[in-house]
Amino acid sequence: MELALTSLSVEVSAHADVRGCLMVDPSVPAGFQRIDAQVRITAKNDTDAARIKTLVATAERCCVVLQTLRSDVPVLTSVNEPAERVVALSA
Repeated sequence: MELALTSLSVEVSAHADVRGCLMVDPSVPAGFQRIDAQVRITAKNDTDAARIKTLVATAERCCVVLQTLRSDVPVLTSVNEPAERVVALSA
């Protein structure tokens, strides 16, 4: 996909209720409740808006970080105890 962009910027912000990570309120999960991504794209004047939308959709589909955040990826934590016994903790 050839597209002549004159500028591209991405600003990402994450919002969290810190009561969860500070263990102030057990009903509040630790972690981000929302992540916002603001993409600013400037293309040449003759660029069709549909092509820009296709570019964004393709970038989102191929983005490893975004796809991981949107999925339910299992996380395995291993702890090496002093006796060299490894204990697996499931997340």
